[in-house]
Amino acid sequence: MKKLVFMLLPVLILALAFSAMGCGDEEATPTPTPAPTATATPEPTETATATPEPTATASPTPEATATLVPTATPTQPSMTQPPCKFHGLVQIDGVNAPDGTKIEAAIEGNTYATTTPSPYGNSTYALLVSAPSGSTYTSGTAITFTVDGTPVNETGAVWEQGGNIELNLSIGQAAAQ
Repeated sequence: MKKLVFMLLPVLILALAFSAMGCGDEEATPTPTPAPTATATPEPTETATATPEPTATASPTPEATATLVPTATPTQPSMTQPPCKFHGLVQIDGVNAPDGTKIEAAIEGNTYATTTPSPYGNSTYALLVSAPSGSTYTSGTAITFTVDGTPVNETGAVWEQGGNIELNLSIGQAAAQ
């Protein structure tokens, strides 16, 4: 008997569900669905506004120079080309140069600077000259030196890739011997 109840119970539930939904002998008439009505929405209009024209203002002209002045330390070599190192004794009027004397080297428009003394001792300089990033120097290119802004007596110095050039520098008159 229990088996019969368990079998008939789902059928009875389905019959009740169908009768509640109107799936029986009566004719079902569809309920009309109202059609949506179109409502006009006004489109926004653009209003022209005047945009102020920029006015020209005079800007100061910079007085910059394109001079490189790297310090003369071994941490400055170019990664693409070995630098050239210059070093030597510095004399002014035949006397050893005092501490703080400025030495500059110029090559292809670039300037490199250091001061005395160098790690080699009093009245000496050491200057590492490496091409700026993205450029190279050609071995044999002329390089000029100044001591405290005065061109040195020595001429004909040239840059050599990977060079370690001893070049003593002097300005003024040589000491009488």
